[in-house]
Amino acid sequence: MKSLRPLHIFTHDEKDQDHQQHQFHHTSPTNLSVIAQTPTTADLPKVMSEETLVSPISESQKMVLKFYHDNPLNTSISGPDDALLYRVTTTFGNETKALSMETGTVTTVEKFDGEIVARLIWTELGYDKLAVGEEKAVRLGKVLHTSPFFSETVSFKDDKGRRYEWRGNRPGLLLRLYAPDYSMKPIAYFSRSRSEQVAGGPKLASLTVLPRGQEILDLVVWSFCFLEKGRRAAENKYGNIGKAGGLMSPF
Repeated sequence: MKSLRPLHIFTHDEKDQDHQQHQFHHTSPTNLSVIAQTPTTADLPKVMSEETLVSPISESQKMVLKFYHDNPLNTSISGPDDALLYRVTTTFGNETKALSMETGTVTTVEKFDGEIVARLIWTELGYDKLAVGEEKAVRLGKVLHTSPFFSETVSFKDDKGRRYEWRGNRPGLLLRLYAPDYSMKPIAYFSRSRSEQVAGGPKLASLTVLPRGQEILDLVVWSFCFLEKGRRAAENKYGNIGKAGGLMSPF
């Protein structure tokens, strides 16, 4: 005589599991294909935008430096509240010898209180030297590295080893500063002066500096002035550099 199989009473959880398995076994191949191809949130590609890397910069976070003269050799530079921040002066030729300074023309960037930020000792032959603060003068190319083959890019590093690039270092272009590890957008950029009358008078030349650039403001200012001097000299073929106090022609 055949023994009877014991009756099994399903619990609530077992019924749910059995129901899910029953549904799975009756799923058509077409439906399985759709299930297999349906991406989960984890499978979706992550699009990296500039907004992902850097929060949007508000206008109030930007520092606009205004140049009283559109001349990187001789000018006063003021901040957003029109307070004087920097002076740029140039001492030419024989005057440097009388002051017991290095041979050549010297362009000095100093703060409003007279603290020297940097000096550029230069000649029209292009043998430029740079002295940052009270440091000894070195060849300019040791600090501001120009890429080969007439590149428009000049790179340098700050005291933390972070790399920056001035782009637009070529006649007819505008200088823009980038921090490759920070954003695809410039962290400082120059705007030309305008002779047209606008609200409040003619528009002054300006250098707009974003928060990352404000961390190295002295470095941004002197590197811009010294590069802009060379860029305009190439653009004007040295014709409009003139003596101290004279203005270089704006762009």
